[in-house]
Amino acid sequence: ALAGALGLRVAAQASAGGRLLRGEDARALFAGVAAHAMIPLSAAASSGPGLLLLAPASVTGWPIAVGGSQSIADALASCLIAAGGEIVTGRPITRFDELPSAPQYYFDTSVHSLVDILGDRLAPQARRRYRRWRYGPGVCKIDFLLAEPIPWPMSAPTRTATVHVAQDYRQIADAESAVARGEHPRRPWLLAGEPTRLDPSRAGNTGRHVAWAYCHVPNGSTADMGAAMVDELERRDLRRAVVTLCIGGGMGV
Repeated sequence: ALAGALGLRVAAQASAGGRLLRGEDARALFAGVAAHAMIPLSAAASSGPGLLLLAPASVTGWPIAVGGSQSIADALASCLIAAGGEIVTGRPITRFDELPSAPQYYFDTSVHSLVDILGDRLAPQARRRYRRWRYGPGVCKIDFLLAEPIPWPMSAPTRTATVHVAQDYRQIADAESAVARGEHPRRPWLLAGEPTRLDPSRAGNTGRHVAWAYCHVPNGSTADMGAAMVDELERRDLRRAVVTLCIGGGMGV
C-alpha cells in the first residue's frame, strides 16, 4: 500500500503535488526541486524528481564536496586506477570499432553522437527513433568572484550552500512553462550557490568568495540572461523572494 501511494505521488503533476503542501514556502521549495527535471510542472510525473531529491535531503541534507566537484572526479578516478583501470583522454571515438574489446560499454554522449558511433549495430527502427530525439532545455549560468559574501537580507541563506531564488510557486511554474514553449521567461527563477560559506578553499584561500547562479532557457538559446539573473538577486523584495534549501549544505569528501 505504501509503495502504491508513493507511485501515485511520483506519477502526479508537480503542480498537483504542490497544492497538497501547506504554506507558500513549502510549495515553492517543492516546485524548485521538481523543476530540476526541466519540464513544465503541469506535466505528468513532474513530481517524481521533487520527491526523489527531497527524500534524502530531508534525512542527511545535500552535501557538497570539500575543495569543489573536482574532488569527486579525483576520488572516482583513484578507485578506477586502484582496480587496474586506465583513463585515456584526448582520443575522440567516432566509430564503435575504434574501441578496445570489453564485455560491457557505457556511453556518456549525446543521443545523436551515440547513433553515429554505433551505426548499424542499432536496429533501423531504434536508429530512426534516436535520430528524431528532441533535446530538452538548457541553462544560462553566471559565475561570481566576490570580495565578500552575498549580503542576503535574511540569515537562512548563510547556513547553506544552495539557494533557490523565486518570488513564489507561480514564478517557478510560469518560467518552466515559458521555457517549454521555447520562450525565455520574463522573470527567471534562479538556482544559486555560495559554496565558500561552508568551504573557503573553493576560492583558493584568497580571502575572496565565489558564487554562481543559473536559470533554464530554451534548447539552443544563445541569449545572455546574466542581467535578468542579477536583477532577481538584487530585487528590493528579496527578503520575501528567497526560498532557501536549509536542508542542504553539508560538507563531505
